Amino acid sequence: MKKIYFSFILLLTITVSNAQLTLTKALNSPVVGDVFIQNYYDSTTAINKITGTNKVWNYSSVVTGTASPNNTTYTTVASIPGASAAFPMATLASFNPPANSSTSYYIFKNNLTADEILGTFAGTTATTYSNTEIDMTYPFTYGSSFSDVSGYSTGTGTNTTSQSGTVTLTGMGTGTVILPGNITLTNCLQVKLTGVATVIDPFLGSPLTITVTGFSYYHASQKFPLASFSYGRISYMSTITNDFSFSINNNVIPAVGIKENSNTAFFNLFPNPVSDKITISTDTKLSKDLTVSITDISGKLVKTEMIDTDLKNYMDVAGLEKGIYFLTINANGINSRKKFIKE
Repeated sequence: MKKIYFSFILLLTITVSNAQLTLTKALNSPVVGDVFIQNYYDSTTAINKITGTNKVWNYSSVVTGTASPNNTTYTTVASIPGASAAFPMATLASFNPPANSSTSYYIFKNNLTADEILGTFAGTTATTYSNTEIDMTYPFTYGSSFSDVSGYSTGTGTNTTSQSGTVTLTGMGTGTVILPGNITLTNCLQVKLTGVATVIDPFLGSPLTITVTGFSYYHASQKFPLASFSYGRISYMSTITNDFSFSINNNVIPAVGIKENSNTAFFNLFPNPVSDKITISTDTKLSKDLTVSITDISGKLVKTEMIDTDLKNYMDVAGLEKGIYFLTINANGINSRKKFIKE
């Protein structure tokens, strides 16, 4: 039961679509095929919650947590047997893989100016929200704010289960986010979330109240938040259960650190961070012609080049924007990748 209600807290903290300094429907609304993976971290120090403009949020001291990553995958409603009939107006669904007969899906309707949750679908059971939940309105930027009331009721008579709640989102800050691994991202947007929900379940006997306060940070390079943290509280009769979570987007810091295998990586990069030319150093004799490519943290290819190792061993990266990149070398049919930071 605890897992079910903490999933409500998680949903509140992750269903704010991505943000740049201004969120738009075209760029920030989730679509079929999107995958958002959150890796969890622990903190031994106070978490910075300062709001306002031109702030610095330094979370570089968080350490890898023990909780499993959270994977939110977006798919078609038609791919879920029975869901289209239950939600004829739906345009999108999300779930946590793997998909099976007991998987629970959130069902969405994406309007021109908002993302809206119509209900949930699990197995053959549809739970339709009597008051749908507005997930995000567009455009959204620093100073923007909206509140939404949502709820549902299932069952009849004394077997009725219901949930009602209010969520408020506010653009609270702009500034720089610092993450582990010397990752510094400027021009970020801070969004604060506050939510409260009351659950009435005949098996509980007494109402259960969930409250959550969370902050998420967004950057133009990512569709989903760079980092998020939330404080949740479940109150049931005289028992209060508190929860804290801190997560970082897997595109920014992969679950196993930077995606490179030390057993197969046959080169090093220096200087790193770099401002203009990055040198490729290796103790292994490479083929004369190497295919070298650079991708940004979203996976977009930004530069590719054939390098004649008899003539040079570097790439010019002066034209790249500041940020995190991955340099991949293909040599003798083997790919090897290293991270570098452009400053």
